Amino acid sequence: MDTYFFDYKEAYQEARKQNKFTIFNNLQICYYNGKHKESPYENLIGLPLEELCDYMSETPNRGISNIKFTNQFSKKQQEEISSYIDALQNIAWQKKNNIGLEYRNAIKSQEPDFNEPWRILFITTRGTTVLQYVAKNLADAFNDLGYSTFISIEQNAMQNWGGNDTHDNPYFAWHLKNIYEYNPHIIFNLDWINNTFLNEKVFNFVWFQDPMPILTNNEIITLRERDYIFYLVDDFKNALLSKDVDKNKLLYQSFCTNKGIFFEDLKIIRENKIVFLGGDYGFDKKIIIADGIYEELYNHIDNNTLTQELIVKYSIRTNINFDDFKNSVVPSIVRRRTIVWMCSLKDIRVEIYGTDSWLLNPITAPFYKGLLPYGKEMAEVYNSAKYALVSHVSYRYQQRLFEISACGTIPIVYKGNLQDEEFNHEDNILSFSTFDELQACIGKQPIKSPKQISEDISYEKMAMKIIDIVKRNV
Repeated sequence: MDTYFFDYKEAYQEARKQNKFTIFNNLQICYYNGKHKESPYENLIGLPLEELCDYMSETPNRGISNIKFTNQFSKKQQEEISSYIDALQNIAWQKKNNIGLEYRNAIKSQEPDFNEPWRILFITTRGTTVLQYVAKNLADAFNDLGYSTFISIEQNAMQNWGGNDTHDNPYFAWHLKNIYEYNPHIIFNLDWINNTFLNEKVFNFVWFQDPMPILTNNEIITLRERDYIFYLVDDFKNALLSKDVDKNKLLYQSFCTNKGIFFEDLKIIRENKIVFLGGDYGFDKKIIIADGIYEELYNHIDNNTLTQELIVKYSIRTNINFDDFKNSVVPSIVRRRTIVWMCSLKDIRVEIYGTDSWLLNPITAPFYKGLLPYGKEMAEVYNSAKYALVSHVSYRYQQRLFEISACGTIPIVYKGNLQDEEFNHEDNILSFSTFDELQACIGKQPIKSPKQISEDISYEKMAMKIIDIVKRNV
């Protein structure tokens, strides 16, 4: 955790470890009581106690969550100093909120001129690989079409995610600063609406890709005239309609891919192997389920008998909120089971890339090859394989499907009985619902080219859709 040290040498030794924590791989900040000294470590920050409040009110960096005292401090002194630092940080958060409020008021008065070249700003976070690259890929598409873009995102692993405009989130202030200085004509948000501070002339596009709380809680959704919402799956659309969101404001949008990164590379030899790139969703870091229920769920997945009714029953049996069970537990268990199936295939090489949680399962561990950075190395792996597996319990149009398609690799896609999305590329993939069906896919080819999927649905087409909406409504 981010720590304030009263001994510089101790802070230095801790900073050099470059400790990472949380699922977002936050880099531990080592503040120390003293003037800042140059060092090889960006996470080693000098911060005299008397400057703490001003610093924390202005920095996008995370605050202090732990204090490391030296032996010279008595227990009473430690308690007093801890309380003092907490008080200073609370004052700083309020100042940061006030700074955010000033930016909100300033942004509200910025009326864009649509006769000048349009500027498009994206709000996202490094906390999720998928969303940050969705923003980058869509920005690249706008750039290719001749538009100016700016991505408001953390500059490093020490900054706090500030991606949603709530009044208990002072870190949104640095997003507001970026918005004010860039003065965009169009804003694009991922999973958050963020419209309360916008000038009425600014267009705001939101893309819901995850089951966010606002879709199912009691919060009222209020849209402006120039707000539009893309949704990834029908569940999100139905949730929005149930909250009385105008259906004319809703647009379906599946995942896309960046063809500048993912393309068929004929220089790479394609081998007889099947690969999977991705994590296991890791729900059990915070949710515990009895082994017996695991086995029952696996049995239903093996026989493709898992239904919505059963999910309701299991959420009650496990005393887990239904939305959490449906959106976290079930996708994770299905993903894990299908990857176990993949590792049990005969007469084909198997490779798994992703988070190291695959090492926890003795069946998947031997096939684990490591975590790949987003981009070129992923494309190289896809290009080296004849097949790539895609697995999600609720839908088949996924980011990975489009990446696989663009590389000319054959997608083998899980199709359980919980999917109700409209899927228009059945002939371009191979599908399976059970292990036997997965085994039967090996050696087969789709009826039509897999590459058609990424050609039919692209970031360029999404960008053009947005441009068309703006042109029709300016």
